[in-house]
Amino acid sequence: MFFGTIDDNVRRYIAGNKKAFEGRSVVVGCSGNFTSEKVILQTTVPKAVHSNDVSLYSLLLADAMLKEETELEVTEEAYAWIRPYLFERTPWHRVAASMLLLRLLKHEKRRSVHAKRMWSHYCTFFDDLANQSAANLMEKAVPISSYFNGDVFEHFKHFENEDAIFTAYLPFFKGDYEAQYRRLQQIVQWPSPTYAMLDAKRKGEILDWMRQPGRDYLFLLNEPLPGVPCQMISHKQRNTWIYLYSNVVERNGLFRRNYGDTGTRFQLIAPDYRFRPESKIQIVKISSSDIQYYKGLYLARNIDFTAAEQGFAVLADGGVLGFIEMSRGKSHMSINFEGEAISGPQTWFMLSDFP
Repeated sequence: MFFGTIDDNVRRYIAGNKKAFEGRSVVVGCSGNFTSEKVILQTTVPKAVHSNDVSLYSLLLADAMLKEETELEVTEEAYAWIRPYLFERTPWHRVAASMLLLRLLKHEKRRSVHAKRMWSHYCTFFDDLANQSAANLMEKAVPISSYFNGDVFEHFKHFENEDAIFTAYLPFFKGDYEAQYRRLQQIVQWPSPTYAMLDAKRKGEILDWMRQPGRDYLFLLNEPLPGVPCQMISHKQRNTWIYLYSNVVERNGLFRRNYGDTGTRFQLIAPDYRFRPESKIQIVKISSSDIQYYKGLYLARNIDFTAAEQGFAVLADGGVLGFIEMSRGKSHMSINFEGEAISGPQTWFMLSDFP
């Protein structure tokens, strides 16, 4: 919805099992960007949806959707320029500003050309981006019933005597949230909650509680639960598998990633090839789809990828020694290396190049 974390395989699967949630109270833990809530509320009519998280970003989203307001304070004067967005504009500007600041802070140290360029881009267009994002966020709001800013286990236990479905997409790693939001929450102070760290032991306690007899549940993990059959497996990203466990869904599902292999193969340079002064180097236009097979062979296993608009093969004496992919800019404005504004759709970017 806002920061995408739940892949579209999981969204389609939950939407396909919408009858399970109809007329039921749904208690969502670790709501994040409220994607679970959006999928459920767009496809069926539950009795109520009770959300939860511990991050400032999620709290501001909930505030905007529930028409509430959390007290904030900007503590670093270097970021005093963010105050109008937090205190003088709409609740959706609060969310948009925190989201954009979170992205900006990834490049705060400006140690590389890319970081300097991204920092310049966000600073130059921050107001335009904030206005656009606020409008987009407001349009995609979901009617949650309540929000608890605190520990997910405590949130679940508030509803343990109700006829409810308990659902959660727990963070993959201990300290995941804390690392992601640490810098933002140093700059923007708020009544932050106290909660137990979601390490493996804590997650195990929550999952055991959800699976107690008479309790309905749906939860997602990034690794299989030993000895427990899962209802859905999703292989969306290259090296990432998602496992869904539930006792309220009607059918099982397996989603395998399609790499888009066209079957086209090229003559590659020999392993012992050596460049010579007379070597002939060429760049040949090819289909970007034909490159995907070679990405799977040569890119590092933790690099996810998608096809670009245009592909090129780089040849040495008739044998392919590497590939290049290019795509046009999608945003309306960007910044070049000199800090000058350029138009996005007329600018081409190199999406990948590998030998």
